[in-house]
Amino acid sequence: MKICPACGAQVEDNSLFCNNCGASLAGVSGASGNNGTANENAGSGAASERNNGAGAADAQGVAPGPVPYQNAREDYASYTPDWDHTDEFDLKDVHDNKVVVMIMYLSGLYGTLICFAILWLLGKSRSDYLAFHVRENFKISLVNTLLGLIAVIFCWTVIIPILCGIMFLILLVIRFICFVGAARNQSKEVALIRNFGFLR
Repeated sequence: MKICPACGAQVEDNSLFCNNCGASLAGVSGASGNNGTANENAGSGAASERNNGAGAADAQGVAPGPVPYQNAREDYASYTPDWDHTDEFDLKDVHDNKVVVMIMYLSGLYGTLICFAILWLLGKSRSDYLAFHVRENFKISLVNTLLGLIAVIFCWTVIIPILCGIMFLILLVIRFICFVGAARNQSKEVALIRNFGFLR
């Protein structure tokens, strides 16, 4: 195809005049049109080769690249924190003593002592699972006792007894969380209290 130098219309290669504006096409060849077509074909061929190459790479099982989010989720799933001891205890031991542990968390220090005394008299106190939760229950009771002493000693400040009362409520919620965890066969160190180094 020829391109008219006057109006830019495309005309047949054997035309001597432009069909659009009537300008003479003497000396005008169809090389520019052919070059444009050739360039388009070359571009299409390169794109096709790139697509074919990508398809071949996929067919060979080459991964397009790492998936950071998926890898991070897998690493998190395989990570067990130091304060989670759930996998350390025998499942039969857990099922045999789970109800006792739940009662201890609900009843507090005195209920823990009574339950442990009864189990000791029955010869069933030798349980690693039970011993772990008795220790965790004692930690909660110890912090409760310390808060009570602080509140009594600094009762004249007013603000400190109020703060201790808030901490009592928080510990009550934590005790309920431990109760739910025991019901779900979990053995985790008590939240917040596990950060106190002198109780580890």
